[in-house]
Amino acid sequence: MPTCLLHFCAEWRRARQVVQVHALDAETKLELINVISSGGVVGCDGNLANNFGLGFWEVDEAEAVAVTNALGHGSTFSAAATANDEVDTNDGGDTLAEDSVASSKAAAPGGGGKKLGAMSALKVLSKTFAPRSPFASVASMASPESSIMSTVQRATAPRATAVAPRGNDKLSLLFRNPSHPLSSIQEECTKEEFVTMIRRELLAERLFTDYNSRSDDQPIASLQDAEDLFEALMIFQHASNLSTGNTLQTGRTMDELVKRHDVLFQFRSLVEKDTATLTTFLNTYFYIPKVTYINSEAIHHFFRGGINKEKYDITVDDVYGALDENYDGKIDIKEFQRQLALVAPPRTSILELVCQLEMKHGLGRCGISASSLSRMDLFDHMCTVEKLSPSPEDIARVFRAAAASTPPPPPSSPRDMKAIMAAMTSKDSGPKEISSNDLNKLISSPAIEVTWGIEGHLVQGFYDALGSRALVFERNRSRDAPLPAEAYLDSRIPKEDQIEERFSRLWERYGTGLVSAMNSHTGSLIKEGCYERYKQEIQKIADWRKAHSSELRRGQQVSMHKSLFPSIGDVLATPTGRLVAGQTCIVRYRLQGPCSLWGPGHTVLKDEREALQWPVPRKVLGDTPFVAIVPPGLSWCAAGGGGFYLGSQAFNSVDPNLRADLPRSETGQPLMYGHVEISMPSLARASRGASANQAPRKTQPFEIRMFCSSKQRIVGCIGDALPITVWNQVPPPPLESLQLRVEGRSVALRWAPLDLAERGGDSQPDCLRLLIRPSSGDEKTLTMDPDSTEHELQDLEKDTEYEFRARFENAAGCGKDCGAICRINASCPPPAALAVASVNTAQVELRWTKPTKIGNETTKDAFQITPECIRCYTATLRVEDSFLEESEEPANETNDPESAQANGEGNPHVSPKKANRTKTRGKMSSDGIMERTCTWDPNTWKEEKHTGIISTTLTGLRPDTKYSLNFLRAVNSVGPGAPCSPLVFWTIPLTPRIDKVRVRQGQVLLALSEIGGLCVQKYSISVLKEGAREDRTVSWTLSVEDLQYENQLESGEQQTLPELPLCFAEMPDASNSEKHCIRIRASNAGGWSEWSQVYLSTAIARQQGADLAQAALIAAIKDPKIEVLEEVLKNSKGIEFQDYSYVNQAKALLTRLKEVRNALAEAMRARDPDEIRQALKAAVEEKLPNLQKAETLLEKLDSIVHKLDTAKGIAPLRVAIKAGESTKLPAHIMDVAHERLKAREVAQKGLEHAMEAARVADLESALEVASGMDLPGEPHAREKLQLLDSTQAALMKAMTTKVIPDLSTALTLAGKSGLKEQKLIAEARSLLGKLMNRRENVQKELEKATEYRHPGKLKTVIISARLAQVNLQKIVTADNIRKRADELVDAMARAVGLEERADSLAAAAAFKIPKELLQEFEDQLEALQHLQKALGEGDPEELRRRIRRCDDTGVKHQELLEARVVYRDWGAAYQKVEVEAAILRMEPLRQALKAAKEIGLSDNNLTYGNAQLRSLEIRVKAEKDLAVALDARNLEKLQKAVNGACMVSAFDYQLVNAAHEMIEALKQKRADLSVAVDLGELQTLYDAVQFAQAKPALPESEVNEAEELLDELQQAELYELTHAMDKAEAAKDFRTGAALLDRALRVERAGVKLPKLVFKQAEQWMKEAQAEQREQLEQDILKRRQAGMEMPGPDKVPEPITSVVLPTGCVAGELQVVYEPPGASICTLPREIVEASIVVNINSGPEGSGSSVVVTPEQEKEAMAFVGRVLELISRLIGPTDEVKQLAELPEMIQGESGRHHRRCSLGVVHGRVELPIVIYIRDAHRSLEVADAICRRCHLGTDLWQEPPKDANSRGAS
Repeated sequence: MPTCLLHFCAEWRRARQVVQVHALDAETKLELINVISSGGVVGCDGNLANNFGLGFWEVDEAEAVAVTNALGHGSTFSAAATANDEVDTNDGGDTLAEDSVASSKAAAPGGGGKKLGAMSALKVLSKTFAPRSPFASVASMASPESSIMSTVQRATAPRATAVAPRGNDKLSLLFRNPSHPLSSIQEECTKEEFVTMIRRELLAERLFTDYNSRSDDQPIASLQDAEDLFEALMIFQHASNLSTGNTLQTGRTMDELVKRHDVLFQFRSLVEKDTATLTTFLNTYFYIPKVTYINSEAIHHFFRGGINKEKYDITVDDVYGALDENYDGKIDIKEFQRQLALVAPPRTSILELVCQLEMKHGLGRCGISASSLSRMDLFDHMCTVEKLSPSPEDIARVFRAAAASTPPPPPSSPRDMKAIMAAMTSKDSGPKEISSNDLNKLISSPAIEVTWGIEGHLVQGFYDALGSRALVFERNRSRDAPLPAEAYLDSRIPKEDQIEERFSRLWERYGTGLVSAMNSHTGSLIKEGCYERYKQEIQKIADWRKAHSSELRRGQQVSMHKSLFPSIGDVLATPTGRLVAGQTCIVRYRLQGPCSLWGPGHTVLKDEREALQWPVPRKVLGDTPFVAIVPPGLSWCAAGGGGFYLGSQAFNSVDPNLRADLPRSETGQPLMYGHVEISMPSLARASRGASANQAPRKTQPFEIRMFCSSKQRIVGCIGDALPITVWNQVPPPPLESLQLRVEGRSVALRWAPLDLAERGGDSQPDCLRLLIRPSSGDEKTLTMDPDSTEHELQDLEKDTEYEFRARFENAAGCGKDCGAICRINASCPPPAALAVASVNTAQVELRWTKPTKIGNETTKDAFQITPECIRCYTATLRVEDSFLEESEEPANETNDPESAQANGEGNPHVSPKKANRTKTRGKMSSDGIMERTCTWDPNTWKEEKHTGIISTTLTGLRPDTKYSLNFLRAVNSVGPGAPCSPLVFWTIPLTPRIDKVRVRQGQVLLALSEIGGLCVQKYSISVLKEGAREDRTVSWTLSVEDLQYENQLESGEQQTLPELPLCFAEMPDASNSEKHCIRIRASNAGGWSEWSQVYLSTAIARQQGADLAQAALIAAIKDPKIEVLEEVLKNSKGIEFQDYSYVNQAKALLTRLKEVRNALAEAMRARDPDEIRQALKAAVEEKLPNLQKAETLLEKLDSIVHKLDTAKGIAPLRVAIKAGESTKLPAHIMDVAHERLKAREVAQKGLEHAMEAARVADLESALEVASGMDLPGEPHAREKLQLLDSTQAALMKAMTTKVIPDLSTALTLAGKSGLKEQKLIAEARSLLGKLMNRRENVQKELEKATEYRHPGKLKTVIISARLAQVNLQKIVTADNIRKRADELVDAMARAVGLEERADSLAAAAAFKIPKELLQEFEDQLEALQHLQKALGEGDPEELRRRIRRCDDTGVKHQELLEARVVYRDWGAAYQKVEVEAAILRMEPLRQALKAAKEIGLSDNNLTYGNAQLRSLEIRVKAEKDLAVALDARNLEKLQKAVNGACMVSAFDYQLVNAAHEMIEALKQKRADLSVAVDLGELQTLYDAVQFAQAKPALPESEVNEAEELLDELQQAELYELTHAMDKAEAAKDFRTGAALLDRALRVERAGVKLPKLVFKQAEQWMKEAQAEQREQLEQDILKRRQAGMEMPGPDKVPEPITSVVLPTGCVAGELQVVYEPPGASICTLPREIVEASIVVNINSGPEGSGSSVVVTPEQEKEAMAFVGRVLELISRLIGPTDEVKQLAELPEMIQGESGRHHRRCSLGVVHGRVELPIVIYIRDAHRSLEVADAICRRCHLGTDLWQEPPKDANSRGAS
């Protein structure tokens, strides 16, 4: 588990602590003596408890004795009394300061309170405390006047059990925590003991205090984690030289290990916060030329500087002692790397590790040549060679995974088996060593430890690994191979189906090996994740091209090829794009070869803009090319000579510790392909002097680029940049445990991380991931806040087992997960006997019987907190509404107003009955029926104890409703159980309610606001005059059908309430002032409701006053006035008219008048002329009076608006605005005027400022703005502009010509004219200064170049001098020197031969030609000298290299002619030897070797040919031995000869094949013969003997025994057959005779010689016997018929049974054969069927009609013969019981009347070929795919069958 070592060290510090006694002050020493003397237990309130946290800890008994002895032999305290009672002590050591002992109070034996010094207190302690324990007795041995001193011992020294030595040795004391399980651990442990102890002692804390104790405590570490921890501790002890054995030292050695771990952990944190990488740290503080060791002064130097180290409690001596692993007083670099790797944070996956190794060393190679490796060897190699800084836990996991990849070899002897069994039963099981092949297999198929939630981390890593594997795989095939075509995109974006096909090919070729070590489910998840990432990368490229489409259209150089793997660029490649801080990354590069990494169509760019020629020219790289890590966002800018910029800052150099120079060849040139190693920067780095508490960044993006550099300055960049992300490599903390508590279908989960003490602060999680895996169904994961410690899951599946796993995750990966398993309880069975006790209007009394069981009896509440019980009962109350069943559409539950109106809400045309029905539906079930859920808690029901009957009340019912109570269930903790049968009942209707009463057309209409319910059948109404007797009541009984809907009121409106009509004539008589009392009730299938409350109504004469009201309305309409209309309409309200048209007309007129009046008043208040004009027009049309005031206001406003629009200049506009403000014009009109005035004022100020600024552009802009405004300053501004424009033009012209006098004159003119173009003037002055400086600088460069005498540079400087206007005389002098240097260089270039070249070089050196120009010719001279030497060595490869070297250095062709001729002869001879050795011809090879030696080739170059010659001689001898064995036909000798021939790879394949065939034939014949002899059956033995005697025949010695047995069987068969024939003849049994004749025919085929005469006579007597028996039967039938007797019927026919296939062979005993009805056939059906087509190509003649082709009879015959041969070959390939059939007839040729040949069957020649469908029935024990593969495969066997040599040009083929 990650960080298990850190956790173990934290637990060890909680269990044991070593205190350095010499570092204690006197008071603490005094307390220590008191603790030792009083039983060895530390108190809770002293210095030891407060300063060291040792409260209630115990002192180690043995070490307490050593401390006491050391104190007894020390120097004496000075006990002189002083005023402050201080005691000064010094033990004489240089490193100890004087201790100031504070005064302390010590109680005297008599109880006095006097102060005592430390010495006095010690005396008192020694006298008063009696020995109560071994500690006290030991303390009493010390002298009262002994000094308190301590010594420090090495952790590797044995425990001090005796008196410590005197002097300056320091002594430490061990304290143990008695409450911690690790405090009393044994001194050493084996692996098994350690694992058992860790899992037994380190247990997780219980997180549920109220949980019942049903489960055992959980161990923190799993078995695998504990084993890895043991191996990590062993690596730590061995690397630190703390132990060398195979057992783990757990005493003081472990104390020292934990101390070292703590010191190194803090020191590594300091290093990461101070410097970018470990390499930077070494270079900064330690690397000094010719210094290979680190001393303590270097550590002091680091601690004196650097960041704030207040957080860390380590010293220089601690760090130096921890780094010095071999205790020699000095630390080399490898020691430093190993020790810091011991505290490196572990990786979460080994995938990145193996990808690094594969990218560096090749496909499936780890780069380790050792045959066996221990864990320590692997750790040392990874630290010092690979520089990967792995933690010991990583090494343990890699070792375990590599050991698991290869199973142990099978034992070759009983001794090996015993050794394997002993190793398996030993205590320290597990491999001690692994081989490099094991690591290679692990790299080929990496193992993963994360088995769930892989999408977060593994998918990204595997996607990068897929790209890396593709590149490495292709490079393994060809060194210069690029990425496969599926791994990058060209100019086209593929479609969806093409993307899937491309990825499938990519995964099938490269991805299957990556996931081969995983299960199929995990592999499929990784494949799906990689496919999604693959599509995302394609989409990113498509988006990028869309964003850069403008650049593509402009023809700019933009790379069209893009890799789909971000970690692989066109010239650079890394294993992954997510790298660990401090990790050494492998970066592979390529600058030459057939193409770049992105394929042949890609163009490599320089500086992201310039296309480069491929391969990249070496001169482009510069002197010092390198690969570097740089911040993202670098961009090339051509300004200032060109360069890279990071934002606005120039980027010219890279941190030397974040770059790697390209490796160089022997000649010193950079290699054009290879790899470099770069260390990733630390993200925890802080600035110098910064706080140590500063939080480091988790991730940071970077780019990897290849830079061209000269003299350590960047001059360019090649190829695309690789984006990478560097992340802090501290993984999240592991979880200690995951515990759960179940409550019904809810599970409460709690977890706690491991307590890593103060060392776990850098390990911060980003989230917590939780896995939920049910026993049935799909698993899912949840992501939660990292600070959460619990989570509750609800609604889990009942009676289901769940597995939960949780872990922390962050950018570095995932921590160790913990798991827990539980099972959810089951539900209850259904209640019984549900019935209704009583029914009411709104409630019902229910009764039922309690369920028999509660929950699942099998779980026994194992995971429940409390015992299971019934928590409540639930049921669904369903409304059985007949109206709902009649409705055609379901209820509309949307919030759409239109839908609500359609359902009756707010729609007066929908019946109230339907509207009421729609509104009261409430919650609908799936079938559209209203229902609700009922719940009864335990306090709402009553239970009879003995009968279990439950009684309860169901309330909240609706009246007039039919209900069904469904799904009554008992609910326990997991939810509802099984339901019981439904119950149906009714409720009575509601009491109807009268809303109002009206009279119309002779009827009294009762409007009902409540009709009683939807299922009401009839109503009862009673009417009584107020104050009358009850017997005068008038009653009516009406049906529900009498309800009237949508009646029209007197006002024309629609009545929304239903009305019941009553006869007006039958009403009781009453006067105008009297009232009527009305009551109503409703009835349904359940009975009558209660009577409603009495409704009082006044009888009104409807027609009184109607004519007068109508006349008033007509008069008001003719003279329209608002007040009159309102009064008339008010008085006519409530009157029933026969014609309502006058009422409606008056209302409409009143509405229009009010609208017009209100609009006019609103317009006058707004004072907007346009609005007032429109309102006046409408008022005139409607004849509204009193409009003069509005017309006057409109004229005034129009005049002011006209002034505002026509005012010019500034002052007139101000006057107009003032007038508008006084009349209160609208804001929008005044805003326009104010804006116009403001614009003119601003323009005037702009003109003034522009003239003052004296700049052309500003003045032009100001004049353009002021155009058309008639501003006063405009004329003067135009004159000023003309002067400034002319001055600026002169200055710009001078700057363009760059002539110094012109530029100076223009600047003078600008000063006089007052031009204030400061930037232009400054540029002109700067240009003038630059020109003058340039002239001066170029003049100096010309002088230097003249002295340096480099022709090229002289020429360049002379050109620059002419451009810079340097003195002409100096230029001429420099040009003469250049010409002389050119002559000398040309002489060196023309020189041929060693002497001439040496002379020209000497002359050039005398003239002081630069060394860099002479270097090329010196290299050529040196190459020629080496070439002459190579001509005498006889090595063609060395000669080729020397010639190549000469070509590279530029040696002339004529100088190499002799060497090329010699190389050609050597090469031809060498090639002849190689060719003959390759084609394995013995004699030509011998002659070629002889010829090669004669022309001077050395023996070293002919080693391979000589070896092949010896091998050929051995092969020839083996072939001769094989031929002899073939002739002998002895199986054993033949097998031995074949093995020998195969071992030497014999040439004669036909001979070897013949031998193999003979071996198989002899084996088959011998096996068949043996089986036949054992079986003893005549026919089988006869066939086997015949088969054995056929060629190639078995030796006679092997066949003799079978021949003798065959002869015996033949004689016995002959005797038995003749004897049976005689008996049949005597009995005249012709049927037996016929069977014997058939038997005779069969045995005759088995070689039995039968007497012909005997069997010929047998045929005669059988015929006679048959005729005699037939005659006798006929006579018997006649007799029976004459006697009237019934004919005897046949026996009972047996019933048909299942037919079976009879096996071939001999049957012993009786055989019953039952025949089924006729028509059935018995056969063996095939297991599989293969369908195929034989295609025969025919060269056709002239075309005929249709698709057929006329062919010649010879072609047809040849084609049919070929098909027959193919069918025969297929029948030979398949099994003996298999069958091949053709599904169509072969073409048959017929001759017509014209003499031409035609086809008879339907098969025709189509496109020059004919197809014949065939089918193969498979019955043997092989698969159809194997048969199809065997037929179609083109292997050695297929060549023999199919590819025969063609006879002529018209040869045919088959496929």
